[in-house]
Formats: sequence, C-alpha cells, structure tokens
Amino acid sequence: MTSDARYYREGAVLPSTNWPEAKEVDLQSHGRLTLRGVELGGGVKLPRQIFDTQLGTPCTFRPDPTGTLRCYPSPHFIDLSPPYFAEAACTTRVAAVHSSSCTVGGYAVYPDDSQGLPQKNHAYHLGPKHEGPLYSGRPGACRELGWMPEKPMYVVGAEIEATSLVEGTASMN
Repeated sequence: MTSDARYYREGAVLPSTNWPEAKEVDLQSHGRLTLRGVELGGGVKLPRQIFDTQLGTPCTFRPDPTGTLRCYPSPHFIDLSPPYFAEAACTTRVAAVHSSSCTVGGYAVYPDDSQGLPQKNHAYHLGPKHEGPLYSGRPGACRELGWMPEKPMYVVGAEIEATSLVEGTASMN
C-alpha cells in the first residue's frame, strides 16, 4: 500500500522581517457594504471579505426564502432541526453554532434545505451561551433530554427580516 503522505523536519524560524507587512484596509464601499482586504508592503491590495457596516459583521450572498440573493451575516451557522429549548415550557429556542472562527458573534444563519436545493437561508439574532439542561418537544409536550451535545448551545433570538438584508445580483464583472 502506498501513501501520498510526506513528512518534513522543522527548519530554522524565518524572521518576521522576511515577510511583507500586511495592513487591513477598506477597498471599496457600496452603500452599507464595504469590500475589506489587506494591503501588502504598501502596494498589493487583496480583497478578503464583504462587510455589512449596519450589522457590523462580514456577510456572504445567499438565497433568501424567495430565492433572492441577499448578504447574510457570516460565518456562523445553526441547525434548527430537531428543535431544542432552554426551559421546560419549550419557548426559548437554542441551537448549536457551527462557526469557522474562534468567537461567536451576534448573528447566525440557518440554511434550510427542507424544500430542496438551493438552500433557503434565514438569519437570526444570536443570544448568550446556554449552560443548562436541554429540552425538546413543543409547548405543552416538552421533555428534558438526558444528554448534552458536544457543541456549545446558544439562545436563538428573533429572525432578521430577509428584506432588511442587502440584495445582490449574480454577475461576472
């Protein structure tokens, strides 16, 4: 059996003076959206993300429930099925946050594929981390779960109206 794995021995540490200085810069603004990037060595500028200045977070264009492209807060995702709750009344929804960064911000996106692809996205305000027991069911028929998920759970707040997010159009410019 052959393996494509390669192993390397650690070499000398390169001093930071060997690398160009990278400085975060705003490259262009389009209404409330700003294209952010880095400037290397005072010359080359590389775009990195779109930033929604009203929400104060990076965003990515995704289809809303009607299929319209909108700039949804990123990079946090939640899964709302099955539904979990923070208390025995089953009214305060909680969800695991799947994040591509070390910190969890104030928003999360639920990519709903229940009606097929492409996924229809929903954005929610994200509350504090939930530390207590979890419940499942619906109001009036709620029961405590006997286990805790591996990922941290956060309170899911109100849904953000899709029409309040910036609309976009796919193009090749």
